[in-house]
Amino acid sequence: MRRRGSASFGSYVPFLLFVLCLGAVAILSGYFLGKYLMSSLSSLKVPSSPQGTAGSDVERPAAVTTLNAPGMNLYRVQAGLFNVKENADRMASSLQKAGIPALIAGEGPYRVIVCLVPGSDAANKIAQTVKAKGFEALVGKYELKGTSFKVRGDSEYAGLVREAVEASAGAIQKSLGAVGSYIVGGQADPKDIVEAAARVSDLKSRLGAAKVPEGGEKVHKAVGDMLQSASDALQSLSVAASSGRPAPSVLSDVSRAVISYEKVVSGLPTD
Repeated sequence: MRRRGSASFGSYVPFLLFVLCLGAVAILSGYFLGKYLMSSLSSLKVPSSPQGTAGSDVERPAAVTTLNAPGMNLYRVQAGLFNVKENADRMASSLQKAGIPALIAGEGPYRVIVCLVPGSDAANKIAQTVKAKGFEALVGKYELKGTSFKVRGDSEYAGLVREAVEASAGAIQKSLGAVGSYIVGGQADPKDIVEAAARVSDLKSRLGAAKVPEGGEKVHKAVGDMLQSASDALQSLSVAASSGRPAPSVLSDVSRAVISYEKVVSGLPTD
């Protein structure tokens, strides 16, 4: 005889089955949801570190090095100053026909320059020669200002540019010194000229083979132009050293190298 108010175990079976089914559904749902979320997260790219750590796809900006291009204190022998280019051309032509070197500098007014030399004695001697042939000649100081400029690239490339600038300036100063010696009756040391020419030639080859850093094309070309100007001046002096005295064209070649160097230096990027 059953007691009233009590229930048999069998009456709970449907409820227990329902709870077990509900639990199984919850577990399976959680499993598949978790798997989906993990898959979604793994497909996302983690942002690269701004420092460019290993495995980063962010390019580091090219290193920037500050270098110096030295200036020079010279003397200029000038035969004329013109506002009209054709007048400057005629004066230069007349000087050259008289055996006097001449070149035109500036973008207006136009200077007709006989030469640039390192000392006042050499400049005054050239001026006397020019005046003796019926032309005007003024001697004045010529300051070529140096500058600091920026170079992009690694330390190896920056070191190469530094060498090239120093070699260019050194070769031009050596060329000027040799010309000054010739003018006042002295002699230049051929060994110095040969050594300077060899160094400039080596740097031209190395610079030509170097990889140009992104954003450094302007400086690369400017430094190449410096080396070429120095090379031209040294080549003229090599001929002069072998003959014992410079031809008038040597003065023009060396002066042209100075003007080219100045133009390159003034155009180098400073920021």
